[in-house]
Parts: sequence; structure tokens; C-alpha cells
Amino acid sequence: MNLTDPIQYLKGVGPKMAENFTRLGVGQVGDLLTHYPRRYLDLSSPQKVSDALPDEINVFRAKIIDLKSSRALRKNMNILKATLQDESGEINAIWFNQPFLSNVLQKGATWIFYGKVERNFQRERILMSPQFEHRPQMISIYPETEGISSKYIRLVVSQVLQEIRIVENLPENIIKSEQLLARSEAILKIHQPQNWADVNLARNRLAFEEMLTLALRLTQSRLSTQKELAQAMPVQEKLLKSFAAKLPFELTVSQKKAIWQIILDLSKPVPMSRLLNGDVGSGKTIVAAMVAYHVVKSGYQVAVMAPTEILANQHYQTFSKFLQPFKISVGLQTANNGVKQREILRQKSKLSTTPHFLSMTATPIPRTLALSLYGDLDISVLDELPKGRQKITTTVVHPSKRSETYHFIEEQIKAGRQAFVICPLIEKSGKVETQRILSLQDIDKKTVLEEFEKLDKNIFPHRKIGLLHGRLKSAEKEEVMKQFKEGKLDIIVSTSVVEVGVDVSNATVMMIEGAENFGLAQLWQFRGRVGRGQHASYCFLFTEIWSEKIRERLFSISTAKNGFELAEKDLTIRGPGEVVGISQSGIPDFKMASLTDLALINRSRQAAEQILAKDPNLQSLPDLKLAVEKMATRHLE
Repeated sequence: MNLTDPIQYLKGVGPKMAENFTRLGVGQVGDLLTHYPRRYLDLSSPQKVSDALPDEINVFRAKIIDLKSSRALRKNMNILKATLQDESGEINAIWFNQPFLSNVLQKGATWIFYGKVERNFQRERILMSPQFEHRPQMISIYPETEGISSKYIRLVVSQVLQEIRIVENLPENIIKSEQLLARSEAILKIHQPQNWADVNLARNRLAFEEMLTLALRLTQSRLSTQKELAQAMPVQEKLLKSFAAKLPFELTVSQKKAIWQIILDLSKPVPMSRLLNGDVGSGKTIVAAMVAYHVVKSGYQVAVMAPTEILANQHYQTFSKFLQPFKISVGLQTANNGVKQREILRQKSKLSTTPHFLSMTATPIPRTLALSLYGDLDISVLDELPKGRQKITTTVVHPSKRSETYHFIEEQIKAGRQAFVICPLIEKSGKVETQRILSLQDIDKKTVLEEFEKLDKNIFPHRKIGLLHGRLKSAEKEEVMKQFKEGKLDIIVSTSVVEVGVDVSNATVMMIEGAENFGLAQLWQFRGRVGRGQHASYCFLFTEIWSEKIRERLFSISTAKNGFELAEKDLTIRGPGEVVGISQSGIPDFKMASLTDLALINRSRQAAEQILAKDPNLQSLPDLKLAVEKMATRHLE
């Protein structure tokens, strides 16, 4: 048996069950072995029957004191009912359509039972279709799907573990220095542990292996870049000072530091690979514009790539404003861009060198996450806001306070200000805009079309309201934003297409419907669309679900001192996918490793450097090489 064998040929699987397995991302034997348990039931520590918790999985060691089999004639269903007893009390257990259990379970026998406790119509606690074992053991509970239960997965995994030979993929010296289990032992213990010590040892090995794979990919990328040649551009300090002196504002300390770090990178004959990691509104664009000025004055060209057409248009206007006074021409080209386009740009360079690359974040990324995801890049941080930025007052609005908030927005518009209104969906047709939106199937979410209709006809009928979403044609989106920027629209109702970078200095209100559907990092981005002018600004978070958990999440927006603090909290609550953005395809699909484990990150990076120093192409470690190549096909910027 090999790891690449299709699972449909395993005993007890077949084509139909194999199709069900695909919903779990399992197609081959290797996929099955890395479909790790999500938790465990420890049968060695049963609870008392008197402590049974409804709606949860319970474990009891109990004696069968009564056992009856019957048939429900109306539903033609076999029913087996048992009364279970321990020293604390009794509880009934019930099984449906499993008549063979009458030959297995006997009155007077003691078993360890585990299953979900529910309440019947009489409010009695019932142990529903429990499973049972004779001896205490750890029971693996797996991610399931329709037609595939944890019990079934355990049976198939057990079969594979008995037949397959798992080859070690790490160097022996690394296994010894890191005190790791052998891979075969780790796989066995993660699926069939005898105790919690087994689980922890297996997790430690498998987490290290995952993080090491990422560290190898990043280290190889960095080493490869260092071998390439780039155009070195001498530092022109007087030129930069002259540019800064003509700006209508003073650069922050962190902006000056970042610019200097980038300029020094550009002065070297190796390609720059740097990440500009900045808070919302920290002034990343002017840093990029100043660097572009330096590059052009050095005799070269600059390509600025943006994720949306709206942002591309805005960058065009901003770069033109800063650079045209120095007689530097700026052009605009809009098209879908991404990894392929950057590779084309690299290949089409007329020079026999590699372009310098500067990546900029949309939201601040926590230090540990930046180290793990962007370990092949140097990092500059903008952690302060430019002088003159207005304070943004953030309020979580109770459903009963909606009318008061509308009145406040009306007063802002009367004073000559403008407002954004953000909704999670375009319409309730089942088709959703492919933005960074969570839990999109909830039909109670506010839609941009409904909200536009309501505000336009009922709430602000005397105001000029614009509509913006991803299905509009480019020219239509551009026209809506142009009217809003020119003050011809009082309110713009939009999906999350305005999330990144949109800058309208006269907008002082950001109203977000269904705020519970967005991550904290995304809400912080929306909030950052206001407070960019001379007027005090406000962000209103609307939610119809007034639960304690949601209130706590949303109130953290109003108390956060900066985006980095909030990003750390978001990382804890929602995980790295939300912090960097769901549409970022480069988040590694880690099952054991944590992207916030700084000790693990450092250990794996040191090991990666040791391995590559001896074997740069991983020729002696073919399985590990294959895992690294698979990860390298995913974009990590």
C-alpha cells in the first residue's frame, strides 16, 4: 500500500464512500493519514451519570440493569432501550434500527458508554445511540461529513495503519536535536493514542514538520533571490530631502525609517524583497510614491499593482498628484492582476536582472504571523499615524438605537459631510460577491440592494445616494466613486469593495450593517476609510444579534488603540485566515502547527537553514522536497 493509492480501493470504502470522502479533502491514502482527529474522548476518566450534560458528548462507566427490545409499528423501526446505572444514579440509553445489539449487550454487563445526552418530551435525560467499549482508551473524533462518521473513519484508518509502511522524511540529526518522534510513530499515536502524552508527542512532531516545510520554502526563496542580480541605484539623499520638503505634511518617524530601509535595499545589486507592514491610515502610499520618485530619478520605471480597480484608480490619482509636479508621467492600466502578472512583469524586464519588489499590507499583520508567512521578506513597519489624523469614535449600535443613529448621520450630512454604508451581500439570490465575507449563507444578512432601496426611499429620501458593488462594470464603479469624491453624492451604499485604500477626506461616517459577519481586521479596514480629513469621524457597527460573544468582539474595535493590537486579538479569535484575508490563497493549510507559535517558528527556521546548508535542493529528502514544492505553488504574499 502506498500513500498515493486512491482510497476507493481500501476494504470497506468503494466508489460511493470515496466520493463522500472527497468532501473532507481525502482522495488518497496519504490524505486519510493526515486527516487528523479534531479531538479525543478519554474513556479512562468517565463522569458520573448524575453529572450528565445535555447536548454534549458524555462518558459513563455503567452497568446494564434493564434491557428491552421493541418495534415501532408506525415507522417499522426496531428500538433497543437500556437502563444504565452507576453509583450516582441511572440514565436511559436508546438505539434505533440496530437489532444486532441485542446479541452484544447483556443485562448485568458493565461497559464504558459514550454518546450525546438529549432530553425527551418529558425533559428526561436520554443517552442517544451511544457507542461502548470494554476497556478505557482514547477515542479519536474526526471532522465528519454526511455519510462519513468518526467510527467509520477510525475503522478505515486502523486498516491503513496495519498495512502501510510510513517512510521517515526528516534528517536523523534534526529528529534527535528536536527530540521528535519518528514519523511512523507520530502518525500512529495521533490516530490511536493510549494517553494524552501520546497525543502531545505526536502533535509536537507533526506541527514541527508542517512549520519546517514552510520554513524550507521561505528559506529557499530567500536564497534563490540572493543569487539573482538587480539594478543597484545609488542613494540620492539630497533628492529625497528635496521631495519631502515639498510635501504638504511632515513624514512620521516610521515613514522616514521605512523609506530609508527601502532606499538602502535598492542600492544593492540583489533584488529587494520587502514587506511594508502598516496600520490602516499610516501613510503607506506616500512611502511608495517617494520610493517611486527615487527609482525614476535613477533612470528606471515603476509598476504599482493594486488588488481592485477602485484602488488602482485612486493610486493613479494620488501618484499623479505627488509626482507630476516633478515632471514624472503616471499612466493607468486596469486588468485582473496577481501572481501570474507579477511573474510576467519579471520575465518581460528588458534588463537581464530581476526587478525589486515591495509588497504592502492592507491591514497590520501581527509580528509572529509576519515572521511565519513572510519569512522570505525583510519587513518595515509603520506603527504610527500621520499628524492631523482625526480621532474616529466607534459605536456598537443596539437595534433599539437605530433611529437615533440615522438622525445623527442626517446631522452630519446637513453639516456638509458624507457617509459610507457597508453591507455583507449584494442580494439574497444565493449569489454572493466574492469578497472577504464570512458565513454567507445566512439569509438574514443585510444586502446592498435592499439597504440602498430602504435608505433611498424611507430613511434619507431627500439625499443623493449611490450604489457600489462588484458586479457593476468598471466604468460604472469609477463614475460612482468620482461622484462621491466630488461631493455629488451624500451617501454611498457598498459591499466590501471599498475595504482597501479608498480615500475620501470629506467622508466622516462609516455605517456597517451586519457587522458580526466581518472579521475584526476587516472592520478596522472599513473604519479606516473615514477620519482622513479635518473633521471628527464616526464608525457605527450595526448588529441584529445582540449576544454577549458578538458584543465582546465588536466592542474590541471601539477600545483598540491601534490596528496591530486589534490584529493580535483577531488572530486569537478568528485565526490567520481572517487577519491576512480569506481571499489570500497563501495561508498554509496547517492542521497541527500554529502560525502564532514563535518558539516553533524559530526552531523550524534554524532547522531549515541547517538542512539547506548541506542539501540546498533537498535531493536526499524526496518526500520533504515534494511537500515544499507543493507549498511553493501557493502564493504567500
